[in-house]
Amino acid sequence: MELHPKAEHLLHLIDKHGDAVRVDVIEDEEDMDHSAVMRPAQWLVDAQMIEIKDGSTITYELTADGEHAYINGLPEKRLLDLLEDSDMTMDEARDQIGPFDIAMGQCKKNGWIEIGKDEDKNYLYITEDGRSKLADGFAIEDTLEEIADTNETSQDNVDTLIERGLVTEEQDTWSVLHLTEKGEKRLERLAEQREQEAERLETQIGDLDAETIRSGEWKSRGFRKYDVEADVETTMPGKRHPYRQYLDEVRKRFLSMGFQEAKTDLVEMEFWNFDVLFQAQDHPAREIHDKFELENPSHGDLMHDEIVERVKKMHEGGWDIESTGWDYQWNRQKASQLMLRSQTTATTIRYLAEGLESPAKVFAIDRNFRYDEIDKTHFIEFYQAEGIVKAPDLSLRDLFGYLKLFGEEIADAKKIRFRPGYFPFTEPSVELDAYHPELGWVELGGAGLFRPEVRAPLDVDDPVIAWGMGIDRLAMFKLDEDDLRELVFPQDIERLKNTPAVIME
Repeated sequence: MELHPKAEHLLHLIDKHGDAVRVDVIEDEEDMDHSAVMRPAQWLVDAQMIEIKDGSTITYELTADGEHAYINGLPEKRLLDLLEDSDMTMDEARDQIGPFDIAMGQCKKNGWIEIGKDEDKNYLYITEDGRSKLADGFAIEDTLEEIADTNETSQDNVDTLIERGLVTEEQDTWSVLHLTEKGEKRLERLAEQREQEAERLETQIGDLDAETIRSGEWKSRGFRKYDVEADVETTMPGKRHPYRQYLDEVRKRFLSMGFQEAKTDLVEMEFWNFDVLFQAQDHPAREIHDKFELENPSHGDLMHDEIVERVKKMHEGGWDIESTGWDYQWNRQKASQLMLRSQTTATTIRYLAEGLESPAKVFAIDRNFRYDEIDKTHFIEFYQAEGIVKAPDLSLRDLFGYLKLFGEEIADAKKIRFRPGYFPFTEPSVELDAYHPELGWVELGGAGLFRPEVRAPLDVDDPVIAWGMGIDRLAMFKLDEDDLRELVFPQDIERLKNTPAVIME
């Protein structure tokens, strides 16, 4: 007779687990639902290839009171032990026996004690029956011990323990699938068929070569069939991290627009990270809790060159331009403090200092470090896409064009907006926001035109537009991610494996 494929599969599973197997074992070992086992099992029963036999086991477990009685002894036995040597008042016994009411109830019910009165006090006395009981022992204590050790017992007195709330009973029912003689014969025939099929496939041609064609051997052997829809093991090829891909694609985009890539250093002196950018030495961003300072070595070699002297004069009094500077005593030691770079502007500003000729476009994509509260959109380590454009007649309108490119094309955001901003080194300044469907409006970065206090010490006459974009946040939009931590340090390995090898066109 013809068997349903699921019934045939179950027949093999029963044989695999030893001719007779519990249904729950198949469910657990083969990760199958109960209905997925029992439906084909019923087909096999109808075909008289298996039998289903039900069974059950009873297990017992001590309750909290049972545990107490097992460890300390039955309350009634402890009371009799106390009274065996001497009589005592009821209050004295109550102080030593717990639970006292249960001990009294059991002893009174069985006639093991009597209560007498003397000088307004109730005394307890052990009876002869009580002494006999102590001598004979308490069988239910043995049963308690047996249950504590094995969760099983064959003693009749277990019902007494259940009634007293010392033990609970649990019944486990199960079904066993047994192969019949007919089922065993069917398995033998299936095994023979598999062997024959294997032999046939072995003789069939899988790879056709010239010799097989010339000899005509292919006519008698036939060709092996291939199922192009058959499931095969998924291959997980080596590929770049999705975020790494995104950074590389953005880098290519800058290069295609004619930008020169700046070489960067993670460690900078505060001079290049702050001072040359006209950021006052008492600015809050330069406090120890907002940046990471190096301990050893702690300071760099700030050479006594012309740029350093100009920056010093600019901070103290505005040098020789129409500026008041910051009006304080500039500290050379603080400017030479080594730190982990907090902005890649420290890199692009060096290119201006080295005499970058107009027109020029420079960019950098690299890591920065700032102390921050870690959440979905903040981290202490982040990538920044930094850029400057130097050319005659540049204006805020040119800057808006670049920012729109970042928001709409590089981040792929559907809605962007510009907001007035403030930065010590740019004027006018603007901030770029994009709307994220899960997080709402998210700040992508800041930008502006370098103010004269920045350009003058570097001998730069032409306007310079500059921006610093949090490229991590740009990537959140492009890669449909709502948590910066999962973007850079993903915990879902399966999701990472299933990310396409190419994520951007």
